[in-house]
Amino acid sequence: MNVVLVKPKIENIHPSKGTIRSPVGLTYVAAACEKAGHTVVIVDSEVLDLSGDALTDAILSHAPGIVGVTATSPVIATAARISRGIHARDARLPTIIGGPHASAIPRETLEATDFDYACAGEGEAVMPPLLERLDRKAEPSGIPGLLYRAGGQIRGDPHQALVDDLDALAFPARRLLSMQCYMDLPRGIVEPQDTLVTTRGCVGKCAFCASAGTKPRFRSLDNLLAELDDIVNKHHIRYLIIGDDTFTLSKKRIVDFCKEIVARRYDLHYLCQTRLDTIDAEILEWLSKSGCYAICFGVESGTPRVLESMGKRLSIDRMLQNLPLVKASGITIRTTYIIGWIDETEEEVWNTINLAKKVDADETAFCIATPFPGTRLWDEAVRRGMRVDLKKMENFHFYFDVGFNVSKIPTPRLLELQKTAHEMQPSRVYKVCA
Repeated sequence: MNVVLVKPKIENIHPSKGTIRSPVGLTYVAAACEKAGHTVVIVDSEVLDLSGDALTDAILSHAPGIVGVTATSPVIATAARISRGIHARDARLPTIIGGPHASAIPRETLEATDFDYACAGEGEAVMPPLLERLDRKAEPSGIPGLLYRAGGQIRGDPHQALVDDLDALAFPARRLLSMQCYMDLPRGIVEPQDTLVTTRGCVGKCAFCASAGTKPRFRSLDNLLAELDDIVNKHHIRYLIIGDDTFTLSKKRIVDFCKEIVARRYDLHYLCQTRLDTIDAEILEWLSKSGCYAICFGVESGTPRVLESMGKRLSIDRMLQNLPLVKASGITIRTTYIIGWIDETEEEVWNTINLAKKVDADETAFCIATPFPGTRLWDEAVRRGMRVDLKKMENFHFYFDVGFNVSKIPTPRLLELQKTAHEMQPSRVYKVCA
């Protein structure tokens, strides 16, 4: 079967212009479909700068037997328009929605769109069995993580499908992308940049994150190095983003990984994100030696009450204790903060701004608390009366817009505080919107 996978075009969401990330999730799903014997094309509408009829034309030009679209919450309305455009041309061509939004609320996603299928969880576990059923013209009942329409009803299993053995997955199908298009110009990266995922799942309990409490799964060192050989020697990519939620969760694993990168002389330049309580001087030394040029830490708040409410499980003192180690390593420090948290006051926001000044990171982002589906913050917002409107989710992007205000600060003032925070901690990436 011909499978077309689509990345929707992102508009007015991220303040960083000139940054395009490769759709690593789609390349994983593509590889799984190819492994099952299907032909796959990836249409990245952001790279191609396509929307509307032009995008529909591009998708249908590949004669698909099914079209899959990935979407986060801010672009779910765009994804819905893509499916409508396809069905306007061919009502019998099946479409499936996947990605973080559909994974969190698959039934609601189908109810609000005209997608035929919704994938909850990891697409590598859902797409191959679905394609097999479609080839046989059989109902796709019993596939974990798949919801579908049948007899005027929504049926299926909404529990997220997970891949337990990550080493069993085929490497991402990078050859389906124009890798030279994925760069990070605001940060001076003009070479192709891709994403390497070494783990899935997160042991954290953060109330703002849909990954909180998900089962952590680790790839073996041999499997990672085999993919790195492919990335460096076949695709000639040297700039990487580590896609893990907490990269340094296991010290021995990370140190061994870094030592192999050094021994193989990959000449990598990569960035990662982690927690300040999972690093020490030895880890930082090997990260630096192996090519790690930046680490992003979620500091989140300067108020202990807010940190506790978030479920961060990390004190301000502990974070400040380890920051000098990072600065001494020479690795660029990126930090993120969240303002407008549940019942947060202006005084508490100023605690966060002042903490950011004290941390004095190389790059600082102040995000508006945004209740994404699948998070405890979402549950709280719904409890407070938030109504789910697909079209209004385009402002669920936490930069210079408020999806749903759960704080005690009026929305106009909250946006003013975000602007002030970025003015006080200027960044070439997170520029203040006029």
